[in-house]
Amino acid sequence: MRACLKRLTYPVSVFVFSFCILFVMIRANQLLIRRESSWEDPSQVQASKQDPAVFRAFSFGQIPIVVDWYLLKCLLDPSLASRVAKTHPVFYYDLDLITDLDPRDMEFYTAGGNLLSIVHKDGRGAQSLLDKGALFFKNELSSYPHEFQDAYWKDPWRLFLLQAYVSLFELGDLPRAAQAFARSSQQSGSPAYLQSLESRLSQPGGQYEVGLRLLKFMRAIAPNDLVREAIDKKVFNLSVGQYLDQINRAFTSFLHTEVGCGVESAWKKFLHVNQMTDQDPWHGTLTINALGKVVSTTSHESVFGLE
Repeated sequence: MRACLKRLTYPVSVFVFSFCILFVMIRANQLLIRRESSWEDPSQVQASKQDPAVFRAFSFGQIPIVVDWYLLKCLLDPSLASRVAKTHPVFYYDLDLITDLDPRDMEFYTAGGNLLSIVHKDGRGAQSLLDKGALFFKNELSSYPHEFQDAYWKDPWRLFLLQAYVSLFELGDLPRAAQAFARSSQQSGSPAYLQSLESRLSQPGGQYEVGLRLLKFMRAIAPNDLVREAIDKKVFNLSVGQYLDQINRAFTSFLHTEVGCGVESAWKKFLHVNQMTDQDPWHGTLTINALGKVVSTTSHESVFGLE
């Protein structure tokens, strides 16, 4: 755990006092988990923002221990399962408390935003948490020593890229996403491709390309296997959607050259001209639906509001 080695140098009395506090917190949390486990659906827990002043008072100055315990609570959250959030989950309020008590570590924001958006499907909560981190970066980080910044805020472009991801693909806010992309590209060490993402979004099929790039990035920094599995599922669904989008745009252009030809006949001719079969890369069958749109029998879900 963060800074545990430093704490081993504390006087014995402080260590014992800290251990007592941690024991009380663990016991209280066990009772809380026992109470929550009796409910049928953990996703329906009515959570609310917790007052950091109360936790500061009861920690008797041992804020790092409180933060470390709540980090463990987040990682061991029994309700950490994929679900659609109608309200913020308890997990969001735990992260909100952690970043109230100790707002200085970028990983609290990036790992938390990752989990909230991908696993908990709480785009609004992820946006709120990442905005909180961006505010710290803007208003307070410059007052800390360079050694601290290098240790706890390495590659801040990652935070802004996550902001862009959540804004674009979870909340559908393209202007806000473009601002976050621009801010991410301005940070030292940011990948060169970030500078071209905004223009790619305006090109046909650009949202799929950007979406897949972001998912690969998010997988690389995913905090655990649960998040990686959720991302892999999104990559599959978005890949199927991208393929169908490309086929539909190509077929629509082909239809414009086949004046007077029926849609079904044009589809067969399109396949023949392009030396294609009616099978997609995942062995699904391609057909034309009642709206004249190419669809597939490959089972997939909409991702980021895209087909």
